[in-house]
Amino acid sequence: MLNMEKQLEYTTRAGVIAEIYLQNMELEITSGEVDQTKLDLRWQAEDKMQLEDVITIEYMEDENRLKIDEKKSNIKDAQLKLTIPPESKVVAENTNGSTELSQVSGRHIIRSENGSIFARNIDGEIQLKNENGSISLQNSEGKFKLKSENGSLKAKAVSGELKLSNVNGASKVVQCSGKLKIKSENGVIRVLQAGCEKANISSVNAPIYFEFASIKHGKFEFKNENGKTQILVPEDLPYDIEAATKYGSLHVGIKGDYDSETEERTKKIQMTQGAGTVEIEVANKLGGITIIPSGKGFIRRHIDLSFITETLDNVIEKIPPEHR
Repeated sequence: MLNMEKQLEYTTRAGVIAEIYLQNMELEITSGEVDQTKLDLRWQAEDKMQLEDVITIEYMEDENRLKIDEKKSNIKDAQLKLTIPPESKVVAENTNGSTELSQVSGRHIIRSENGSIFARNIDGEIQLKNENGSISLQNSEGKFKLKSENGSLKAKAVSGELKLSNVNGASKVVQCSGKLKIKSENGVIRVLQAGCEKANISSVNAPIYFEFASIKHGKFEFKNENGKTQILVPEDLPYDIEAATKYGSLHVGIKGDYDSETEERTKKIQMTQGAGTVEIEVANKLGGITIIPSGKGFIRRHIDLSFITETLDNVIEKIPPEHR
């Protein structure tokens, strides 16, 4: 196999629009100089190939638009690194290759089918959509949408507005602030150290696990159909909790008095602590509801064991989709 490499540079204005359509290449996007867009392409092939045999690149100066389209070819281990100006807009579709975004700003829409997507240090608006691969977002601020069919969704240290939508994959959020919305059908939802001011969490068949940070105000809604809902509350949280389940169990393990009633098989409780400025509403149909203190006893040990599921996620991601 021959190792091939090609570097290109274009004089572009800030806010360049990059359209990228790939099939098997690994894609990495980073932020660079204000008036330049750089491409670094590496690949392996049995015979010497020209750049135009692998990919087509067109820059339309009047529109400040760069279009990149991968051709069908017999290449292996292809990698494309794109360095773009700040405040750029990127629309990328990648079928089987992985995509990585690092230290970029602007508006980005990334779609994949089987490859993983990893984004970090993002400032702006980004939409990440996948079918079978995982999506990971870290250390970012802005407006974000993560959507998957079967892959896992992970977000850590994200502030602003964060929305996760999943069908069968797990969703995990750690250390979020701002607004959070998670919708899942069959995938487990886990939220740890939640410092957000507003959250809407809903599931159909999977459990919800939500751990509050020590916040002073906010509004939170939890809805589940068949899965269990577990809420972990710090001792100093000024909460106003309303919880109801129709057929599931209802367990309250935090200190304080609460009013309870049963109406047409629906169990309800209401309890308030302090100013009650953290409004929490929990509704379940067939699954149980548990509200307990955070950071104590077996609960903390359970959280520490979350690395087991992360390891399993990473193993599954390496298995071809047709054999998962």
